[in-house]
Order: sequence, then C-alpha cells, then structure tokens
Amino acid sequence: MIDYREILRLKNLGFSNVDVTNSIHSSRNKVSEVIKLAEEHELEWPIPEALTNRDIEKLFYPERATNEGRKLPDFECVYRELAKPGVTLSLLWAEYCVKCEQEHMILSRIVDKFPSRIQLPYATSCKD
Repeated sequence: MIDYREILRLKNLGFSNVDVTNSIHSSRNKVSEVIKLAEEHELEWPIPEALTNRDIEKLFYPERATNEGRKLPDFECVYRELAKPGVTLSLLWAEYCVKCEQEHMILSRIVDKFPSRIQLPYATSCKD
C-alpha cells in the first residue's frame, strides 16, 4: 500500500517530488497524483493520527472502496497450509488465483489482510 501519510509529511517538510519518490520507493507519477489529490481534498499535514493510509485511500479513490464483495481466502486454512513442508505463500497464492481467476487481487492485498494476530511460520527454503 502506498504510504500517503509519508508522502504528505515529506512534501510538507519541503522535499521535492523526486526526493519523496526516492524516499518512499514509489513512482514520480504516483507521488504527483497523491499530492494533487491531497490539494483537491484540502488535506494538509499534519494529518490526524486517526486518519490511516487506508482511510486516505478511500477518500482519494472512493471507487476502490466498493470492492468489498471480493472473496478473501480462509486465513486459518492458509496458516495450516503454510505449516506444511514446502508450502509457500506464493504457492498458495497461485492456487488461489486459479480458484478466483476472475478477481483482480494482488499478493500484497492478501498479505495486508492477513490477520496480524496469526504468527506466520518461519520461511524455509526447499532444495531440489
């Protein structure tokens, strides 16, 4: 997810768009778009602590907030599968995509939604 708060904070500190881009590892176009949207919505730094990046995204892109009907994976099942030898999150993602090929969801969204209360097993590598 884009760190909208950080973009606006750095801009408020006087950083150029290129400096902000390099700092948050995002594209120049995205940084410019966020700054433009913030101006349109009269959103300035400091932003209230209660306003999260997800809230800002909903403000900037209300059409994206309507995707609540997407089918999310059973995270308890994902956790059980990850405990098995040789199973990776990428493998589970590939299986999930086959099941839901009509949906356009990216891996980072799944990771963002993964309940933080669940501890992921340590990553292991498989040797052939």
